[in-house]
Amino acid sequence: MSDDATPIPSAPPPELVAAADGLVRERLRFGIPITVVGLGFYLVVAATAGFTGVLHGELGGGMSATLLLLMLLIPLVWVLTLLYRRRADRWDARAEQIRAEFAEDLR
Repeated sequence: MSDDATPIPSAPPPELVAAADGLVRERLRFGIPITVVGLGFYLVVAATAGFTGVLHGELGGGMSATLLLLMLLIPLVWVLTLLYRRRADRWDARAEQIRAEFAEDLR
């Protein structure tokens, strides 16, 4: 056996693990509800339009309720995306800080 083996890096300190776990929890706490809202709205519109006659009525000017809800879906997706992007920028900065602290501990 050779002594040229690459040393195994030490485990990260518990405080860095806790910081990374906190970041993951925060992302999930925001990501799951925002996904449920966006996908839920879309599925409700699709199911209501496709399987019931509730949204087939005309609102005026040749516009159906389905079309109105689908037109509301686009701004909703944009707003959800902007909210997520704003949070993701902060999460990226925290993740980079955690990586840098771990790299310092390895030295």
